[in-house]
Amino acid sequence: MSGISMGSGKNEHDLILEMQKDLRDAAIKHFGCHDPVFKNGKEAEKALHRFFNWYDSSYAIPAIGMTPDEAWEKRHGSRKETLHPKLDMIYDATEVGIIFDEEAGMGIAPDYGFVKMLLEGEKETIKNADALVRDIVKGLLLPPHILKKLLRKNEVRAVRVFGRVYPQVRTADDLDRLMKKHQREWDIPPKPGIKPVHTADDGAVSSEEG
Repeated sequence: MSGISMGSGKNEHDLILEMQKDLRDAAIKHFGCHDPVFKNGKEAEKALHRFFNWYDSSYAIPAIGMTPDEAWEKRHGSRKETLHPKLDMIYDATEVGIIFDEEAGMGIAPDYGFVKMLLEGEKETIKNADALVRDIVKGLLLPPHILKKLLRKNEVRAVRVFGRVYPQVRTADDLDRLMKKHQREWDIPPKPGIKPVHTADDGAVSSEEG
């Protein structure tokens, strides 16, 4: 996948954030949400390929009124090849989430579905919940920025869920302190997931998803 966004007068960082927001909005339009979950890595890979085929050929980027394919052809005079991310290293992983975030870009998260069940599902307890909570706290499942967003959607529930494993957690502030203790990057803003390849004088940026 290679996205293009244009915005005269904007710096490179702002353009990248704009591109990531476009990608997130496209994901919501295509999947119905910004963080779809698939039963395994192979299914996630297939879904990702379908998404980027659709995104490059059919999604009109609001800022320029063209699809990524059209913008690329206009700039380079030829059609580009859609890149298909490979997820073969996690084919056997379960409940794999594809997360599109306007600040951090796109990420792949095995077991993301279990985390969402725990924090947003109908029941607050699931199989192996205690082990899952410990892995979350250790930073083994999600980057801090994404985890923060999940926790803040329902802080009262998050406190209950984590408090069952960590009795010192009685408030949202307690939970925040717990995360800071175990995750050194808890308060560090995320780096954009899109890596700029070239910035032109006219404000156009071509990119690759990191």
